[in-house]
Amino acid sequence: MAAVLLALGVLAFVILVAAYVCWKRWIGKLKQFKSPPMHVFFGHSLFFPSDPSELLMKVRDWLLDNDKKVLLLLGPHPFFLTATPEHAMILLNSNRIITKSFEYSFLVPWLGTGLLISTGNKWRKRRKLLTPAFHYGILNDFAEVFQEQAQIFVEKLKPLADSGKTFNICTYATNCALDIICETAMGVNCGSQHDAEAEYPKAVLSMCALIQKRQVRAYLWPEFIYSLTKSGKEHNRAVKILHNFTLKVIKEKISKRKMKEEKVVEKKRLSFLDLLLDCHERGEIDVEGLREEVDTFMFEGHDTTASGIFWSLYLLGRHPEVLKKVQEEVDRVWSNQGSKSFLDMSKDLEYLTCVIKESLRLFPPVPLFARDTQDPVDLGDGLVLPAGSTFGIAAFLLHRNPDFWDHPDDFIPERFLVENSIKRHPFAYVPFSAGPRNCIGQKFALLEEKIVLSNFLRHYDITSLQSPDDLDLSAEIILRTQTGLSVKISKRK
Repeated sequence: MAAVLLALGVLAFVILVAAYVCWKRWIGKLKQFKSPPMHVFFGHSLFFPSDPSELLMKVRDWLLDNDKKVLLLLGPHPFFLTATPEHAMILLNSNRIITKSFEYSFLVPWLGTGLLISTGNKWRKRRKLLTPAFHYGILNDFAEVFQEQAQIFVEKLKPLADSGKTFNICTYATNCALDIICETAMGVNCGSQHDAEAEYPKAVLSMCALIQKRQVRAYLWPEFIYSLTKSGKEHNRAVKILHNFTLKVIKEKISKRKMKEEKVVEKKRLSFLDLLLDCHERGEIDVEGLREEVDTFMFEGHDTTASGIFWSLYLLGRHPEVLKKVQEEVDRVWSNQGSKSFLDMSKDLEYLTCVIKESLRLFPPVPLFARDTQDPVDLGDGLVLPAGSTFGIAAFLLHRNPDFWDHPDDFIPERFLVENSIKRHPFAYVPFSAGPRNCIGQKFALLEEKIVLSNFLRHYDITSLQSPDDLDLSAEIILRTQTGLSVKISKRK
């Protein structure tokens, strides 16, 4: 027995020594990168805060201390994080680095491998298939939905304007965006603005919160553990509600088409699903694919646009001089609308567009996005990222890089006037990503935000009650503030 134990001890020792030697060799290959102090075996994994707010500040500190580019090791796995446009251009322009990073896998139970998460040939086929859904004529149809829901948004805020009460604008903007995306995605009204407890929108919000919680807690990553927790059970219940709702709408629409009770050419307004059903009838996508893409559109289209709306309102509430200027433009454009479509009218809202873009610069909806590499990546200056690494862009800091932005923390919409944007590095500003995997719905999002915001600005003044230092920002799926955004509004005189 003693001999066996000795042999096992020697074997364990040899394995540990071999692992240590391999680790040192691996570290040697990465020594040209700047990197903060780390644990000998666990790398930087032990230094990642589980709290999303603390995580954002930790990432900021790592980048600022290492010339805005840093290599982090998650165990043996390299994660290169940058806030420089030169490196952003290498990643985002690549046709090879298109596989989303590990963190996106937590969305798969809900979204499947739709356009957001898929890679390779499936992603290329889906991208080509879905691009026509965002052309000019379709956006015009969507704009009518934006306007209808924006009017409800304005009406729901009226009692708060009358009372002068302080409230969280994020909640109202999110409910408005949920109703917009539900109707444009599926052609049904979720009623979020009328009933915040409605089952489907409540499940959407619950899913987003649960995914964010799971992403930053490594002990919840294994499926067999997560399924046993209270969060895991809530997650599975929400997935069931979401899938059942989407599939029910899909099957009802397919059935009506077969019975010739619903002809797309006769419909006044198309939804995203109607366009996908045309592809389904041509055999280009199956029912599961329909569900994946509709659910993906729901996920990507509500939180990001809501973020653009409430951060724009927050910043306008902090800058009354900008608020007055943009209201003057909105009043002028709406008074001259005539027979113009909402889409055409939105093109005249030039200063409001600058306001939205500047809001997206300071508070990008996705603060950090990352992809996995299949090949070595030459980053320049002698830096080569090994194959199998993760390559990430910290958009929150990229957009505040003082090498490319004067007074980077200040709200200055004029910096996005055409004459002030010509010489800017094209990858210094990427709120919708860029390159082949840029956001397919960015025109949709900007149009929605312009219509919702212009409706608000026609009716209300706004005052934000928190300074930037009071905001408890957190790096979740979407850049959020854990305190909400407290505002007061009043009817314009």
